[in-house]
Amino acid sequence: MPQFLGVRRRMEVFLDANGMTFVDDFAHHPTAIRETIAAAHSRWPQRRLWVLFEPRSNTTATNRFQQELEGAFRGADQVWLGPIHRVEKIPEEKRLDRASLVGVLRRSGVSARSADSVDEIVEDVLTRGEKGDVVLLMSNGAFGGIYDRFRAAYGQ
Repeated sequence: MPQFLGVRRRMEVFLDANGMTFVDDFAHHPTAIRETIAAAHSRWPQRRLWVLFEPRSNTTATNRFQQELEGAFRGADQVWLGPIHRVEKIPEEKRLDRASLVGVLRRSGVSARSADSVDEIVEDVLTRGEKGDVVLLMSNGAFGGIYDRFRAAYGQ
């Protein structure tokens, strides 16, 4: 009899290291982002939540959900907006405005940043991350190899 092993890339812990929990989630729509952040707070109450997001889907790489994303990330403590996937194929006026999104989040009390380099995000998490933190990575793709970079940083 076959057994259901669960769903991959939905709140999947892929690394526990240095007292920090690293979680992968496929969320890439504002509603899924908001609800996944809420679920992470429910699963790990009282822990600081980092959200690392790759704007990768055809809609989140563009400004189609700009306003919806402003609300979706408000439940996080720390937010990193990674490089926009295929940025060269999206006209500038149609791209997600990460700077504006970071500004809105900061004004609402969320520590937010954006980066054009996955290395910058990894370095910041490794430098400022603390025991007990939950690092929630959200992407519907490979996020520039960020998962392997965290594993390698902790010798796993």
